[in-house]
Amino acid sequence: MASGSGEGKGRRHQDNIPSVVLLELWGHVADDDHRPDATTATSTTSTGLPISVTLCAATPPSLSHLSVDCPGLVDLDPNPSDKFVAPTVISTDADLVLLRVPVDRFARFDHCFSDYFVYKRKAAPSPSPRGRGFADDNIAILSCGNDDDDSYAVAALQPLHHVHFRLHLCRSTPDGKPGSWTSHQLTVEEPLRGTVCPVPDSALRRIFHATTKVITLGGAKGTVGWVDLWRGILLCDVLDEIESPKLCDLPLPLPSKGNWPLFLNRCPYYCRDIVVNQSRDTIKYVEMEFTILNSSQDPRSSYHEWVASQEFRSSHLDILVDGGSWKINTWNMPILVTSWDDWKPGCSVTSNHLDTALHSYMRKIDYKRKNAAISVYKARRIKSNWNNVRKN
Repeated sequence: MASGSGEGKGRRHQDNIPSVVLLELWGHVADDDHRPDATTATSTTSTGLPISVTLCAATPPSLSHLSVDCPGLVDLDPNPSDKFVAPTVISTDADLVLLRVPVDRFARFDHCFSDYFVYKRKAAPSPSPRGRGFADDNIAILSCGNDDDDSYAVAALQPLHHVHFRLHLCRSTPDGKPGSWTSHQLTVEEPLRGTVCPVPDSALRRIFHATTKVITLGGAKGTVGWVDLWRGILLCDVLDEIESPKLCDLPLPLPSKGNWPLFLNRCPYYCRDIVVNQSRDTIKYVEMEFTILNSSQDPRSSYHEWVASQEFRSSHLDILVDGGSWKINTWNMPILVTSWDDWKPGCSVTSNHLDTALHSYMRKIDYKRKNAAISVYKARRIKSNWNNVRKN
């Protein structure tokens, strides 16, 4: 998307853009008061419609968002709260944002009816992988350049069967113009997760890998990690120009004892998350362990002993969680990643460490207010260099 200039009141809130912002997952469809400013970038959709994107920046912890102005978006669905046809932030890296914009009503059913844009100063639209059916959680953007190089890459990992995948890669030119898509069929070289953390017979989800998020480790070879928050990370050096891309399996730490009954039976986002720190030298993993009221597990047993005692079941067990009792454990993995054994325990905190009044307030939050909760939960931290944006 090409950078643009603006006049008048649109510029007033963009004078002091912070170097780091928390970016809301969903873009906002621009209203009648929308005005372009120095952060506005413009392009054209595959259907021939003009589109402009403006960063509405806010100092953290407040959320920033992208304001998208495209006449076709309102025609798709006049309801601005419908997230199925809203512009969506797919991935971020440095000052790059990969944005998916629906261009057809069928985009609510299949993402191939969307266009993909890379938002950056002087950036260009990324070729839309039409017909490929990528899920949002499978795509990452990677900054490949420096001050004199605007190049980037977009990588997507498509599951085929068990340990077999197809890597789709699009590399831009050094001046940031979009390139073409290539694909490589890959097989996980040494699957470790089944040995390190075997799947119990009580698990309802038994597939080898289901990507729930993507992390960008970066480096000279452009390492990207496709994360299954229950099972592990598939690492790939997508920019390695010497060797063909390879998939390496990095299991996550064993689940905390209180979460054994939840393992592969619930959405992992309820109790797990993972990020790469801002300096790109550490992977940080966190797990919240809940107190299970109806658990009969032997407190002396190991995870592997517990797995051996489990039996197959065809439906979910009723698991009652005491919302007032939990423990958070963190783990760190240094980058460059060499072995699963390099996971090191970090800190731990329990609900007993919280102030009683604050804890009671947290339990009274109205979680039915989905927009507010999701916005905070899905906020992404990105580094921006908007002070370098060209101003006309």
